[in-house]
Amino acid sequence: MGPQILPIVAVIPAWLLVLAVVVIIPQVHFQFLRSTLPNSAVTAIGVTLLILTPMLFPCDHVFYNYGMRGVSLIFFMMRFLEVATFPRSFTSKWTMREYYEFIGVSDNEPIRKFTSKNHQDKLSKTDPWMPKVAQARDRTLGYYLRQAARLLVMLVIMTFTTAYLEKYPFGENSKKMQLLNLLDLKSVLVNIMFGAQLFSSMDLMYTTGTLMIVDLLGAPYTPIFDKPYFSTSLRDFWSNRWNQPIKITIHRIFFAPTLALLRKLDPTKDARQTHLMIATLVSFAGSALLHEYACIMLIPHEWIPGEMSIFFMSHGIACVLWERLNLLSSLSISWKRFVGWIMTLFFLLLTSPFFNGPFARSEQFLEFPVPQSMKTSVPTEVVQIIFSYIHPSESLKFRRACKHIHNSLSDKYFASMNLSSFIQKTQQAVTCTMQPDALDRLWFSFPEIYQNVYARMKLMSVSSLSWWNIKNGSIPKAIGTLTELVTLDLFRSDLEGPIPVEIGKLVNLSSLTICLTKVTGSLPAEIGNLIQLERLSICSCSLTGKIPKTFGQLVNLKLLNLCSNGLSGSIPKEIGNLENLADLNLASNSLSGRLPSSIGKLVSIRHINLNDNMLDSEIPAQLGQLENLHNLQMQRNKFSGPIPKELGNLRNLYELNLASNDLQGPLPREICALSNLHFLSVSGNQLTGEIPAEIGRLNVVHLHLAHNKFQGGIPKEMLGGLRNVRFMSILPNRGVDIMGSLPDGAREGGNGSHGHVWNLLLGDVRRHSYFE
Repeated sequence: MGPQILPIVAVIPAWLLVLAVVVIIPQVHFQFLRSTLPNSAVTAIGVTLLILTPMLFPCDHVFYNYGMRGVSLIFFMMRFLEVATFPRSFTSKWTMREYYEFIGVSDNEPIRKFTSKNHQDKLSKTDPWMPKVAQARDRTLGYYLRQAARLLVMLVIMTFTTAYLEKYPFGENSKKMQLLNLLDLKSVLVNIMFGAQLFSSMDLMYTTGTLMIVDLLGAPYTPIFDKPYFSTSLRDFWSNRWNQPIKITIHRIFFAPTLALLRKLDPTKDARQTHLMIATLVSFAGSALLHEYACIMLIPHEWIPGEMSIFFMSHGIACVLWERLNLLSSLSISWKRFVGWIMTLFFLLLTSPFFNGPFARSEQFLEFPVPQSMKTSVPTEVVQIIFSYIHPSESLKFRRACKHIHNSLSDKYFASMNLSSFIQKTQQAVTCTMQPDALDRLWFSFPEIYQNVYARMKLMSVSSLSWWNIKNGSIPKAIGTLTELVTLDLFRSDLEGPIPVEIGKLVNLSSLTICLTKVTGSLPAEIGNLIQLERLSICSCSLTGKIPKTFGQLVNLKLLNLCSNGLSGSIPKEIGNLENLADLNLASNSLSGRLPSSIGKLVSIRHINLNDNMLDSEIPAQLGQLENLHNLQMQRNKFSGPIPKELGNLRNLYELNLASNDLQGPLPREICALSNLHFLSVSGNQLTGEIPAEIGRLNVVHLHLAHNKFQGGIPKEMLGGLRNVRFMSILPNRGVDIMGSLPDGAREGGNGSHGHVWNLLLGDVRRHSYFE
């Protein structure tokens, strides 16, 4: 029969199975209560069903395991045993509502009438087993506000303790059955933190769950704790302050039947004190057995037989001896409370490893009271609802508290809940400007799942992102989902990390700017998919690697700016496919190799800047085909060979800078025919021959011929021309005699019609002489 059941169970949702069992088993027990079977048989049937059900219906799902093995033990088993303590004639008359009220809160209206009828109300004033209650009429708005404030404090305590225990675990000592070494400060702190976590988490779960139930039923509410940290004795701790709802249950199941039996056997007054001691020990023994069974069901692999029994029986014996010997009776009331408080804390700490051990070994302290291996969806939902109203900049910090909170705050559903509380509907379709708001800035440092949700909720319809001064983070992979983007501008920011390949999905992008950032890595080849791109500027970053060949697919590109990076390798020949390119800036990189001749196909090019690289070989003659070129800057490279005379075809050239290379041969006379040239620099090369006389025809403002190997004098045409020159350097040049070339009157700074040219030459001579 068992093998036939298992496949059926496997296909049933775990939460549905728990719900069915939680409803079915109490229903069976309720129906048997109304039958003629004796109490013992009804209780045996109910308890047997609770024990056998997890065995007959095994399931690996954590919700099912915790629900069946935990809830069935903690609530139903104890409630079934507790029902058996009442007369059958009494319980058989309960309605279903009264039955479930008792199962939920261990109390109902018939019981309140029964205890009143039997004069138990007088006993409740003095009996330590009777817990404090809050009647429905007393639970006002102020009462609930106080409870909410207290729960907030419990949440802070639980968060802090879980974070501490995650960082400082119990260690190897948790594997041994031993008393706590009070001289080991680390062990003492760990056990204190576990106790505080146990206290806060039990309070949180019990209060939030039970208050809702008792409000629906209109029943009295029993708080789970009454300041147990102020206990002045072990009896005060267990009887008055710790886990108050369970006190009455323990009293009914173990204490009262044992005491009644003993008094029946020996009704003399002299034996009453002994009877109380024995009943107390039986109560602790019963509690020990229940906890042993809990360990067997919840954490069988970490259970050491007798560990829980040692803890509870040692407390039971200590409690009896404390009262029997009447310790501290000689002290005043205030001192008796203080010393009793110290002794209670001392004994709790001393014996705490016996209780904490199983949970420490199973690492339940990370998410107590729900074990990591048995988490349910309900606590996750509660955690998500609480944290969804905290600003994302703060709520995400709590992910470090423990694994359960980390997992709860790390899925897309929570991200949606959290962000929707802070993204206004009017913001969702707004074009973003250079002043991003706080959430926009956080987008770059959000976890990836937050980035995806934020992009979908706020940025999906945005066509332009122009954001400056982002202080930290990296470019999100979620950028690839913003397919409506036309302009993306990330300027002057502290963004780090690589450019995500997902950026290649922005098929509508026409302008991409990433400048003055700390972006690293290589240029994604996927950028080549952005065929609508007209402006591509990724400059002043820390990029490395080669320029992708796929950039040749950007046929609509008008500006390509990759300056001030660490790019290496050669310039791909595919760059010649960019016929619409007007501005090419590859300056200040580590590019090397030959400048491809395909650059001559850039018929629309106006500006070329290749300064500060390591390009070598000859300058391609095909540059002379670029009739629209205005600026050609190629200084500080390793170009060699002659200057192509084809550069003389560049009739619109305004600036030509070939300085600091290794060029040889003469200065082409064809260059001297460029009437629009205003800046000419060929200094710092190996040029030879005479300075061409045609140079005097130029309209240059800057002329730099220094640090070459020119020979001969200064041409007379140069002295008679160069009407617009304002800055000029010719020296040093071996074989060039400036002074011998000047007219007699110019040596003293003549005032002829071209005295400014002579003065510039004289200044060059004086400057060169000074530095020599």
